[in-house]
Amino acid sequence: MKTKIAIACQGGGAETAFTAGALQALFEAGIDKEFEIVSLGGTSGGAVCASLIWYALQNGEQPVWQRLLDFWTESNRPKSMQEHLFNQFTVTWSRMVGRGYMPTFEVSPYSPVAKFLYDMATTFHRKTFKDFEEALKAHIDFDRIRDWGPRDERPVLVIGAAGVLSGKSFRQSRSATMPIGMACLPTTRRSRPCVARYMSARATFPTKSG
Repeated sequence: MKTKIAIACQGGGAETAFTAGALQALFEAGIDKEFEIVSLGGTSGGAVCASLIWYALQNGEQPVWQRLLDFWTESNRPKSMQEHLFNQFTVTWSRMVGRGYMPTFEVSPYSPVAKFLYDMATTFHRKTFKDFEEALKAHIDFDRIRDWGPRDERPVLVIGAAGVLSGKSFRQSRSATMPIGMACLPTTRRSRPCVARYMSARATFPTKSG
C-alpha cells in the first residue's frame, strides 16, 4: 500500500516558476508512482502551479509537468521587443525600489489612471502576457472542468480565496476556477468574480490526506 501524501506549493508571484521546476523534478523522479498523491494545493502562484499539475493528472497527460512548463515559458516569457522592454523596465524598477534607490508608489488597482497607464504600456502585448486570466485559460480548459462536475478521483485540488466584502475564506477542491481569485493580491490586482463572489488572495493548504 502506497504512503498517502499531499503537495502544498508556496506562493511568491513570478518566483513560483521555481516551484514549476521542483514539481517537474518530483514527477520525473516518479513521485506519483512511489506515493499516492491525495491532494494538491497552494497559495497565490503556488495555487496556479498546483492547478496546472492537477489538470494534467485529471487528463492523464504525459509528461505531467509539460502543461505547467508551457504556462511559464509561453505565456509568461516576453517574446516581442515591446514585451522585453516592458519586462526589463519592471524588473529594473523593482530592484531599484528594493535597494532604496527609488521611492515606492502605492497605486490602487481600481485607479482609472493606473488602468489607463497600464493599458497604454501594454498596448502591443499578447493577451496571455498582460492578462493573468487569459494566460490561465490558454492552459486550462475551464469549460471542460465544468462539464466534469464533481469528481472523486484523487488527487483533489484544494485552493482557496477570501471574499472581499465578507472577509470569509472559501476553499474549493473540485475545480480550478479559484486560481483567478487566488492570485489577485489586493494591492496589485482587482478582485475577480469567482464562484459568484469577488475573491482575493488567501493561503489555503490541503488539510486531509485520508
